[in-house]
Formats: sequence, C-alpha cells, structure tokens
Amino acid sequence: VRSLHRGGDTPYAVMFGPDICGSSKRTHVIFNYENDNKLIKKDVLCEKDKFTHLYRLVVRPDNTFEMSIDGKSVRDGKLEDEFDMLPAKEIQVRHVGFTLFTFLKICSFF
Repeated sequence: VRSLHRGGDTPYAVMFGPDICGSSKRTHVIFNYENDNKLIKKDVLCEKDKFTHLYRLVVRPDNTFEMSIDGKSVRDGKLEDEFDMLPAKEIQVRHVGFTLFTFLKICSFF
C-alpha cells in the first residue's frame, strides 16, 4: 500500500478541518482561488476536548456556505462576505467645485 503524502506545498482547492497546533486551536477554512489561498476572515474555534467530532462544510451553488461541528451550525454566510476573493470595489468620488480655502473664505464672510 502506497500512502499519499500531503504537506504544506501540496496543491488543493479547499482545506477544511480542525488545526490544533501549539496555541492555535481553530478550524481551517481555506479556498485556493486563482492560485492564492483565501482564509476565512474571522476564526472559527474548534473543539478542544479528547472526543472525536464531525466537522462539515457545505458550499452551495448560490455562493453561500455553512460550517457545522457535530451537527450544530457554527458559521454561515456569503463567500464574498467571509473571504477576500473579489477585488475591492472602487468608490467614485465626485469632484467638489471649491477648495477648503474657498470654503473657509465663505465661512469667514458670515
């Protein structure tokens, strides 16, 4: 039997499950999107006792997801809200027709 060795450099699409190393005790949720690892913005704690637990990640076609531990929902939402997968949106700022100096001159007039 040949075992499959997976390490930190092994390519993947989704990494999900408990990560209990040293002081870090969280549930990893990482998507590889456009060759970049996208971690969930806010950590999800994992169970810390000596018992076996069932971790489940459901990703739906409408780009929502739900994480559960032992059948209890621990996080759900939209992928775009919880992961930085999309580029930041630019906000259009309209040019104001006067400067701060002009504004101060107008104010000092009154």
